[in-house]
Amino acid sequence: MTTVERAFVFADLSGYTALTEAHGDKDAAAVSGRFAGLARIATDGSGELVKTIGDAVMLALYDAASAIRTACMLRELAHSEHRFPGLRIGMHCGTAVEQNGDYFGATVNLAARVAAHAKVGQVLCTESVIAGSTNLIGVEYRPVGDALFKNVSMPVGVFELLLPDARAAAIDPVCRMRVDDANAFTVEVDGRRVAFCSEGCSRLFLDAPERYRR
Repeated sequence: MTTVERAFVFADLSGYTALTEAHGDKDAAAVSGRFAGLARIATDGSGELVKTIGDAVMLALYDAASAIRTACMLRELAHSEHRFPGLRIGMHCGTAVEQNGDYFGATVNLAARVAAHAKVGQVLCTESVIAGSTNLIGVEYRPVGDALFKNVSMPVGVFELLLPDARAAAIDPVCRMRVDDANAFTVEVDGRRVAFCSEGCSRLFLDAPERYRR
């Protein structure tokens, strides 16, 4: 059992439950496995993929700058995938206890809370990440306010990492996957075109559109 300094990144697949329901367990498991593979690519040489937690991954990086670079790469890799869910990413730096290849402590818990606070497509971080990445050129942040997290005694200042809107895409309202290809199935609903990843999802929507309105 060792106390170490690390920057932790949590990332999860937005809408994974909807994806599972629409496309089945096997397809959802394949997406989750691919996501883990992308996380390994993104962390190569900068840290480690600690574990997968259902539809989420936990990464441990050696410093804040590496955490930011890894988060950006993971987001870009996910956006490059064909019909892939959007990501929610959160980061926090500090001390943690390392034991048997896993990490424990308040720093880890807060990083997970920050990720859960993110909206689809957002990369959020705490002030500790900003303080540790001052040597990165061209990185900009936007304060999103203080957040109250479960089991955290004091409000935490949260910031959004401002990234280019990589390949903006529609979101399938049924399975919540990104739909960014020209061959998407589209249906006119209330005077607007709604994009779907497949004909199957479009049929589910048309059978019960009120179920998927958000």
